[in-house]
Amino acid sequence: MKRDGWTAGQRLMPIYDAKRWEKVARFLRLPDEERAKFADWVTKVEEAESKATCPIHMSSMDGR
Repeated sequence: MKRDGWTAGQRLMPIYDAKRWEKVARFLRLPDEERAKFADWVTKVEEAESKATCPIHMSSMDGR
């Protein structure tokens, strides 16, 4: 592929599992503030070793 491992992986993800890649891409389109809230929430849940409902609410992103 003549690319570094990260770039090669990015190019392979949509080919290997398009639906899963779309979920990642949707997350990456979230505003920075919302991604930060999500990351904080994940950290708290992992530290507590518990389950929780995600506090982030969003509307459809079909309009992108």
